[in-house]
Amino acid sequence: MSNIFTMNSSFTKTGNNLEGATNYREWKARVEMIIERNKVLGIVISKFTKPYDEEGKEKCHEDDILARSILLDSVRANLIPYITKNKTTKVMYDDIIGLYTINNVNQSINLRG
Repeated sequence: MSNIFTMNSSFTKTGNNLEGATNYREWKARVEMIIERNKVLGIVISKFTKPYDEEGKEKCHEDDILARSILLDSVRANLIPYITKNKTTKVMYDDIIGLYTINNVNQSINLRG
């Protein structure tokens, strides 16, 4: 498997971290590609059932840590306290997406604001 730090370095070195609504779409495309390249996209975007066997549990735990690391390395420091309170990587990702997804006209006006 590829090294997480090598794959994530594109965020911190090039300033591609999630800043807010201005670069949300680009960030989302980049982070999903890195997560998919690391073969942990399923943990991030879908609900899954944890395996019962010890080997499966360990693999699941490693994948979860990898996915969380990618997400944490890809956002600005001010978002970290907001998203680290979550129990699962999927909830962490959904909270980030929820911050910047436009659901109604009022939210659209506030984001442009």
